[in-house]
Amino acid sequence: MPKVSVVIPTYNRKDTLGEAIDSVLHQIYTDYEIIVVDHGSTDGSFEWMTRTYGNKIQAIRSEFCPLPACPRNRGIEAAKGLYIAFLDSDDIWMPQKLARQIDALENHAEFGWSYGKAVRFGNKTQEGTPEIGWWQVHSGSVFKSMLLGNFVPSCTVVVRAGALKEVGPFDMSPDLRSTEDYELWLRLAERFPVYAVNETIAKYRVTADSVSENLASRFDPERKALESAQRKLHVPEPLMRKAFAALHMRHFRYTIKTDPAKAMAHLESSWTLNPYAWRTALYKSAATLGGAAAAQQLIGMEKWLKRSLG
Repeated sequence: MPKVSVVIPTYNRKDTLGEAIDSVLHQIYTDYEIIVVDHGSTDGSFEWMTRTYGNKIQAIRSEFCPLPACPRNRGIEAAKGLYIAFLDSDDIWMPQKLARQIDALENHAEFGWSYGKAVRFGNKTQEGTPEIGWWQVHSGSVFKSMLLGNFVPSCTVVVRAGALKEVGPFDMSPDLRSTEDYELWLRLAERFPVYAVNETIAKYRVTADSVSENLASRFDPERKALESAQRKLHVPEPLMRKAFAALHMRHFRYTIKTDPAKAMAHLESSWTLNPYAWRTALYKSAATLGGAAAAQQLIGMEKWLKRSLG
């Protein structure tokens, strides 16, 4: 029985799938199985991977599903390992990835899951850019922090199979498309401490059509993820107000360049929900005195400061 089950969902990714699989095969840690779930590819991905990798992988073919949760859950159902790791078919792992995480989880029973740093690749303007900030890498109880925004790259997650069974798989609600991972991380974080690897263990591909490239479009799915967590986990109202305020604050930052009017509406909503947040108060003051341009300048200064400290 393998100790780790690596779940790779794929759809028409023959051009990048091999790189993802190879990054698992080149792991220092070798006690794993690779489960590739092809949900309806029409580019010959399934035939290519079975011909190329043979019994090195378990290839599963399923009908097309527009929700990323579908093939991931199909892979979870087929998994035999004590741990389950997730990797999208256009991302890659660093060779030490599994070794670092499994060693930590094996030696610290209190941790139910693990994540780590990732860097972006595939887009020249963002090559090597950290996917998460240095301030977002911390072990232990992270539920309250997670409510304020998702900082867990999916391609870095390893979770105990027992923990996943306890909280349940990815939610397949259409409203959660593109944030089904965040919704699951919230459920895991509410129940289990996490071990964070403070080094780059994966590369996250960013392309022109990546969902993450259009951050402004994620407001409704992220709101739905928070509402789902509120409903399932019975989160106290004061915490949820802070969570929704933080959501509006993020989208204020995402939209300030392209749609200043929408950005200012997000800022006002954030202020209404949590008027005691110093960061929101700072931006509101800047916007009151100098309009959207002043707020945008302040965002630039904040980004520069974070990069300098990191």
